[in-house]
Amino acid sequence: MPRHFILGAVVLLAAVGCAPGAHSADLPQEPADDLTTILSGALPDGIVGNISPAGKDLVRYDDGSGAVVLQVSVRRLLREFLDQATLCPPLSQGPYDQCVRTTEPDGAYVTVNQGFAEAKNPAGIQRWSATLGTPEGGIVALTEWNAPTPGSTGASRPHPPLTPEQLRSIVTAPAWERAWTRLAEPPTPPAAPSRGNLDPEQILDVLRQHVRPPLEITRTYAGGPGYVEATVNSTGGPTLVTITVQHWTDPSALTALVTKSRRRPDGTQLATHHQKLPTGATQDDLDVFTPTGTRILITQLNAAAPGLPPTSKSGPLTTPQQTALAETLLHQTS
Repeated sequence: MPRHFILGAVVLLAAVGCAPGAHSADLPQEPADDLTTILSGALPDGIVGNISPAGKDLVRYDDGSGAVVLQVSVRRLLREFLDQATLCPPLSQGPYDQCVRTTEPDGAYVTVNQGFAEAKNPAGIQRWSATLGTPEGGIVALTEWNAPTPGSTGASRPHPPLTPEQLRSIVTAPAWERAWTRLAEPPTPPAAPSRGNLDPEQILDVLRQHVRPPLEITRTYAGGPGYVEATVNSTGGPTLVTITVQHWTDPSALTALVTKSRRRPDGTQLATHHQKLPTGATQDDLDVFTPTGTRILITQLNAAAPGLPPTSKSGPLTTPQQTALAETLLHQTS
């Protein structure tokens, strides 16, 4: 089917990493006109619409069924960050109807997320996106709303105009390669703590051992090695538990990071922190770290996610239960 597409001037943002000693202005950047051509050619056959400038990396799209905005970005990451950059977002960052990440035959990741513009309003403006992460470090991302601006309070149409399949088709178009390959590879950042040696399923297995009736785990999120989130239903409603497992090559850095800790005879230190959030919910942290650099942070909210009101009087686990959970995880890492 021939493509009928009216395309106006469009401004796209290409985030450029700077090599040591170089200025971003000196690095080759893909001209906006070329990116416009790529976007036009990547649209599926049969798409009819008009794109016009909306400022910065936003473009306005109107197919006659309600004007919306799209956001397109092309950038480049170090290869070791591609996995994290293409993961579905954590539950605590906001609800979504569906988020799926698949692996292409060439090793590229494609993530399609049907979410919402506001975490507090999962029935409000829809925000759908697709992100491609190539094995060479190229990132292509396309986001759409069913509203004339990202901050709109009213929808212009029932759903964003491009289906999840169409979003996926656009970001995986071969023509984008010439955009990200012109960008300089970013410099290697300073060393950061690793995520330890526990995969998410190991952590979740341990968490399930410590969550007993009437508590029930109803939803989980695996954020890559060393990080999980779980929605735990208590008598009041859904609450959130997050677990982070790290390994620090310089254990002395943890002493400055965690204050007011109590030390055990084996050198392991434990710190607890309780705070009341602006929504009225509470957050309880247990931070445990060993002389060898292993750190386990368990955080719980008496709410379904940050920014939401409380659903119960306290988080699902007591401090002794958090401590027992951390000790089991420490045993797993040894």
